Amino acid sequence: MRPRKKYGTKNSIGKNIIALREKRHMKQGELLAQLQLHNIPISASSLSDLEGQNRHVSEREIIALMDIFQITFEELCSNSFYSNDDE
Repeated sequence: MRPRKKYGTKNSIGKNIIALREKRHMKQGELLAQLQLHNIPISASSLSDLEGQNRHVSEREIIALMDIFQITFEELCSNSFYSNDDE
């Protein structure tokens, strides 16, 4: 996967989602499938926009992500998953 050059400002958890996925050796397609199993109608480009912080994240998506990664809301929103040097 090529590194993302620029992140948007529409959400604050995109980088965390990438880090959580990578920590679990999960491809974007696998996360996409898991979200769809949680009744989140999301496309590959929409997931990419979410990770790139180029779109807002819905409450339903947050709840599904917490369940998929088995983490709390606080963990999902923390910046401990990635280095601030990446910004």
